[in-house]
Amino acid sequence: MAILSPPWYTLWNELKYSVGKDNQIRILPLDTTTHPYVIKIVTANEEKGRALTALLNSLHQLGNIAVIVKVEDSKGLAYKASPLHSINDISL
Repeated sequence: MAILSPPWYTLWNELKYSVGKDNQIRILPLDTTTHPYVIKIVTANEEKGRALTALLNSLHQLGNIAVIVKVEDSKGLAYKASPLHSINDISL
């Protein structure tokens, strides 16, 4: 019989095995000791940190559990996203 993971672990796995595959980005273990739960993404690359902050949802409501996604530098300081006004603001 298959065992299902709670949706907050599925979210963590999706981040870990997508953006977390970049060697300049670390996805820390899911913190379930706080409410809401927290997923921290750490990168020393400011450009990537600001981009992730702009593109990722910072709050996920999964039933009665909320999960916050934080993007921080290696010192624990949160990145601030640059506002995106058009597709031209994203370098491909």
